[in-house]
Amino acid sequence: MKKSHRKSVVGRMQKGKPQLSRQLKDKPLSHDVRYLGNLLGEVLFEQAGKEVFDIEEKVRLLSKELRNRYNQDSDKKIRQIIGKIDNGKLVSVIRAFSHYFQLVNMAEQYHRIRRRKAYKQVKEPVFQQGSIEELGLWLKEKGVTSRELDSCLQKIAVELVTTAHPTEAVRRTSLAKLKHIAELLEKKDRMFLSSVEGESLQEEFKREITLLWQTDEVRRDKPTVMDEIRNGLYYYDEIFYNSLPQLHREFEQVVAKNIGSGMFKSPELITFGTWIGGDRDGNPLVTNDVTITAARYQKDLILNRYRSDCRNLLESLSVSTRIVPADDCLMASISGDEKNMPALALSLSGRNSNEPYRKKLSFMIEKLNNTIQKNYASPPKGPVEKIELKKIYSEEAEFISDLECLKKSLEENNGEIISRGELGTLIRKARLFGFYLARFDIREYSKKITSAAGEVCEAAGICKASDYAQMKDEERTNLLSLAMESAENVRTKTGKLSEETLKITGAFETIKKLLNEISPKSVQSFIISNTSGASHVMEVLLLCRKSLIDIVPLFESIETLRNAPQVMKILWENPVYSSHLEKRGMLQEVMLGYSDSNKDGGYFTSTWELYKAQKELSCLAERHSVELKLFHGRGGTVGRGGGPTNAAILALPDGCMNGKIKLTEQGEVISSKYLLKDIAMRNLELVLSAVVMKTMSLLDDAKRDDAKRSNVCETDSREEVMEEISLYSFKNYRELVYDDEGFIDYFYEASPIEEIGLLNIGSRPAKRKSSRRIEDLRAIPWVFSWTQNRHILPGWFAVGSALKKFIGNSNVRKKTIRDIYLNWPFFRVMIDNLEMTLLKTDMRIARNYTELVNDRKIANRIFKRIEDEYKLTTAMTLFITGHNKLLENNQILRRSIELRNPYIDPLSYIQVKLLKELRNRRLSSSERQRLTFMVLLTINGIAAGMRNTG
Repeated sequence: MKKSHRKSVVGRMQKGKPQLSRQLKDKPLSHDVRYLGNLLGEVLFEQAGKEVFDIEEKVRLLSKELRNRYNQDSDKKIRQIIGKIDNGKLVSVIRAFSHYFQLVNMAEQYHRIRRRKAYKQVKEPVFQQGSIEELGLWLKEKGVTSRELDSCLQKIAVELVTTAHPTEAVRRTSLAKLKHIAELLEKKDRMFLSSVEGESLQEEFKREITLLWQTDEVRRDKPTVMDEIRNGLYYYDEIFYNSLPQLHREFEQVVAKNIGSGMFKSPELITFGTWIGGDRDGNPLVTNDVTITAARYQKDLILNRYRSDCRNLLESLSVSTRIVPADDCLMASISGDEKNMPALALSLSGRNSNEPYRKKLSFMIEKLNNTIQKNYASPPKGPVEKIELKKIYSEEAEFISDLECLKKSLEENNGEIISRGELGTLIRKARLFGFYLARFDIREYSKKITSAAGEVCEAAGICKASDYAQMKDEERTNLLSLAMESAENVRTKTGKLSEETLKITGAFETIKKLLNEISPKSVQSFIISNTSGASHVMEVLLLCRKSLIDIVPLFESIETLRNAPQVMKILWENPVYSSHLEKRGMLQEVMLGYSDSNKDGGYFTSTWELYKAQKELSCLAERHSVELKLFHGRGGTVGRGGGPTNAAILALPDGCMNGKIKLTEQGEVISSKYLLKDIAMRNLELVLSAVVMKTMSLLDDAKRDDAKRSNVCETDSREEVMEEISLYSFKNYRELVYDDEGFIDYFYEASPIEEIGLLNIGSRPAKRKSSRRIEDLRAIPWVFSWTQNRHILPGWFAVGSALKKFIGNSNVRKKTIRDIYLNWPFFRVMIDNLEMTLLKTDMRIARNYTELVNDRKIANRIFKRIEDEYKLTTAMTLFITGHNKLLENNQILRRSIELRNPYIDPLSYIQVKLLKELRNRRLSSSERQRLTFMVLLTINGIAAGMRNTG
């Protein structure tokens, strides 16, 4: 293979080609924003009246003026105007700004679709970065052969795992209306409208915006777990079911075009998993019954989709044996069905006599009907008992076998082109989704598992639970190993177990039930959150009772990330655990937590410790002949590991990504990434292209002479620099967040953290324990709160001072840090994400929230430290990047943030005013309830404007 890099490909594609200016490209977006904004203004005038409309316009214009040039008089004036608005009118003002952001967000989403289509329609090879088309050209430039690519693809297994919706601020009802508005924008683009049609379309826009206005955007009731399950299933049903096969089809076409391999067939490269209904960590509402119900819902959905597709095939596959013969295998399969289902065979005897494909599909549809019926009948009851195994599909392999039988017959009888259509797509779907739709991960908190293991040990006569609780990790690991070595089954008396322990042991019975009744592939992993020792993994091995699933430790604090290699070394050298791993094909999944590690150590240290953990675990796995699969628990915001996924994958440590990777798709970003099909396709192709590039580069590297190969286990000077900076950053971060006695008061009073807990956006509690400790607060509300008050502290704090400390007055170190930024993707992505967060942060607005802190000395002292650090971090970032202003190299994002700020600012002023009133203890219950509702409206509005929650 010839060596080549993405940069050279993109450079050559762009060189000498006339490019549209960014202003011209964004002109349709600007038009859409004005169009929707004007219609919203009309709706506001009609629904809330002229006075509210005038107030909103006055506040908006003053806010823009403040952004253009700050002066105290204007700042004072906007506060006075807001202070004089009565609460009834203020609600309408809040909602006006909030709805504006929702419309702008949807316009921007649709513009991404518009630009993607534009790239695909140009004749010249100017491809969108990260697209399937760019990947195809990259492979061509590298001189990759079909055999080499196939070898690469066999190693690739990407799993995207959807989590529940703990911070999705926009209601599903509102999302549906916004999706319709995006469809109307597409219609406006596509059609050459007459004046009458234009007026009709405008009325449709206005009707949808009016409906949006008249819809309550704040949930009155907390969603149940079942609500979250149904919401999650929507994306599988409406988006993933068709998008994933389309992605694979487009990939195959591009590969065939660039590599010249004829009809190239790829394996299933991206699949989906889910935590929704299976994540028990901190959520007592996720029970064993809930998990079983969620799995049955998933199976029901996918079987119904297969049945619908089979009915469509029944209509289209009208191939007659009077014209072309059918394969002997197909005819034998039909004979078997006739024997097993005589009643249906009799009803079909007078029909489809010369149309074997239709006859076979009729039997397949009946088997799907029976399988759907049996899904909700376990153990069988009533008439379901009469359903024989021969009349159902016991697993997806049987269904796929029937589909392949149809395909083979078509291919052997001049129908290859027919087989590649709907039938080929359905086979791909069946391979992607099976009979389970998305594999379940079950997650539980390590402390609960340890407690349960102690009780089980006592019930089995191994040791007392109280003694087990006092043991160190090494003692527990040795005890459990000996117990499992000496007895094939550790028998316990369930009567001796507490209700809490029975819930834990019941989880493993639930897993067995799902593997037996849903699909052998329905459950993949049991994840142990807050894993800190090898005993936590051995405890699950004890409790799972031979259920062959992946046991996945989740390392999520700075300390546990640092200890992760030692924990895995103990496990991989343990005979009992090694035996389990051999049964799993020596595949070990390890999850890394981005959210809690950030809360624990700050942005820089978290990012660096995650990098080191990946590298050290990869080296250790290679030495122990273990195939490592890393599961990245990334969130939506930079403070939780967010940022562009494509760039993040390409920046992973060399040699640490062997094609197998899992990534969370957190609830708060699912709608923004997957509500619209074309946006979903864009996000999926960004992941796929990065994984293929990274894996192919790794295989290319492995072919070099040993002397020339890059060794992932080696340490270079860049890593020594990161280590030094990280130590400074960790110290500064901990001094403020955990060591400053006034910080907790500052955080709770200068942010709407308590009010966020009242926002009905998820079934899970915001805290593991009822306390004010930062350690007990979940990472999602932690980041959400700092985003609301515009500090955005988790995304940048303690970076600037650490960089400054490292550089000092050394010109050599100045050059070193800039060279590292220019030449090391890992550090470049870290700084680029930092730059985005710094631009979203606003110290002028943040200062307003300090007025909520009762102790003025604490408020002034802590804010000054944060503000000084912000200024220093901004200065250091600009020095490293060489930019004159933040995001100078990403004008699209910069303009988007700058255009939003004047509309977010009024909501921040209003939120501070309302929080002051709300925290007045003399309020009546009705007044408190009304003010709380208004604060929640501002939280929704700011979240929409920032495009970030937690």
